[in-house]
Amino acid sequence: MSGDLDRLHEALGGLLDVESGLRDATRTAARAALDAALRRQLDADSGLNAILLEPPARGLRAFAEALARKPPHARLPVRRAGWPDTVRSTRRIGRLLLTAIDIDQDIRRTLRTRTALRHRRGLDRAIRRTGALARALARPVAGLFAGVTEQVTDLHSALRLIRLVGRAPDEAEGSVVKGKARSLARNLLLALIIEVDSSEQPALFTAALDDIKEIDRLLFNRSFGTARQRIQEAVRAMARIDELVSDFVGADLTDARLKGIPLDGIRWSDSTQWPDDWVEQIRRRSVEVAPGLFVIGGRGRRIRVDQVP
Repeated sequence: MSGDLDRLHEALGGLLDVESGLRDATRTAARAALDAALRRQLDADSGLNAILLEPPARGLRAFAEALARKPPHARLPVRRAGWPDTVRSTRRIGRLLLTAIDIDQDIRRTLRTRTALRHRRGLDRAIRRTGALARALARPVAGLFAGVTEQVTDLHSALRLIRLVGRAPDEAEGSVVKGKARSLARNLLLALIIEVDSSEQPALFTAALDDIKEIDRLLFNRSFGTARQRIQEAVRAMARIDELVSDFVGADLTDARLKGIPLDGIRWSDSTQWPDDWVEQIRRRSVEVAPGLFVIGGRGRRIRVDQVP
């Protein structure tokens, strides 16, 4: 069903291509492909329910909601090698992206103002934020960040030069700094794509990509407020996903297949039920952080997951 819908969308996209215009709808081959895709979706045996009942499941929030409906043992496979690092990095990039949006807004507002005092204040605010962002990026999260750091430093220098000259930039200078700010936000989005892709979870990656594409569209349309809300929602969803695959206090995991799953950081309790052949190893490798509450791999301990005890 999903594959047929994808082919239907491709056929529609080919017919309604903005660059070539609606006249392409007269093309025989394209019309034939569309007709075939429509027939598959409107098959009398399956009916329209097959379309209407298919869940949209777009974005990290939808992914988190779908994950929450699964039993505990079915949520564990979302964890992959380096999962805690992936969560920390994606949430951090989200916060950096919010700062990049603030810088973009500062620059645009500053370039629009005709008042010298407001112009200076706007520049000073953008300079402070680019400086803070450069310092934050001094601790790399992804390989791309070396280039992003250079971008921030370059933008910071350009803004300081404008401030030093003491006059409003001309149209060409304004276009340059706006372009730098826009490029910075897009490269942070790219860093986010790379980081989520490292989770080796296709479904999670697809969900994140839906959010990223929408954020990029909102930024392109200068819908900064809505973009901020979407970023914050995605960051909260990532935290929720981490909670769902890390908090198993009182959970029944007797049917869980633990081999190959990184268990560091998982929280569990006396009432948590583990597979029989894992109980002793998990207890041995866990630290009690509160009465009856444990964390696997606490205090730097690591549990080896490539061997079944």
